[in-house]
Amino acid sequence: MTGRNRLTISLGGTRMAYKGFDISYCPTKTQLQNFWTGSPFYFTSFYTGPNASNATSFKGQAAMIKSIGYGLMLVYVGRQKSSSNLTKSQGNTDAIDAGSKIDAEKDANGNAAISTSATIFLDIEQGGQLSSSFLDYIEGFCKGIWDNTTYYPGIYCSYSSTADQIKTRLETVKIGTVSLADFTKFWVFRLSNPSPGCTVTTNLEPSDSGVSYADVWQYAQSPTGTECKITYNGTTLGVDLDLAITTNPSGA
Repeated sequence: MTGRNRLTISLGGTRMAYKGFDISYCPTKTQLQNFWTGSPFYFTSFYTGPNASNATSFKGQAAMIKSIGYGLMLVYVGRQKSSSNLTKSQGNTDAIDAGSKIDAEKDANGNAAISTSATIFLDIEQGGQLSSSFLDYIEGFCKGIWDNTTYYPGIYCSYSSTADQIKTRLETVKIGTVSLADFTKFWVFRLSNPSPGCTVTTNLEPSDSGVSYADVWQYAQSPTGTECKITYNGTTLGVDLDLAITTNPSGA
């Protein structure tokens, strides 16, 4: 794919991070508006994919979410460690599916609701050591996004050794004089120290996750919707909390 620039990150002389939240279902417009007004949040999540439990609630809602002012983290929930057919070919197939699902998001005038150069994060729930077949699938997905769509690849995964394994694998895939890893954003989760827990009062940044190249750090989670509850303007949501180096992590 030509015409796309290598991703470079610079936070300038004063390093800072922007706060956001992700949630597995799409809140209503009123709820999202209440979480925008007077809050520290700049971005939120947008889930799609065959294994995203509430993907249908996000379908057709990208334009609405963006109209409030939010940046987006586009997340594709594909195959996980226990899935069958963890191959490069299946990764490529899922990449094409991810691109088509994001392509389908339109505004009221029928125009694309999401930038054609946005990053799509592949959801990887397993932490620790990944199997070679799982790495094959991940490589196939990222290469498939690059080869067959206008989008950029991204990875959501554990900070631990997981991010390094994936980055090392993607470094073996050459795109001209650089590697696929140079075009891939990383969103890592780490809930242990130095995570401040369920609070928006923090001066930390993604690199404090322990992954120096992280673009986003998910530092608190609410897997059942009860562990981390945040309230703004009368709306309470159970959310995961994130820090990013930009206000729009997917560039959507």
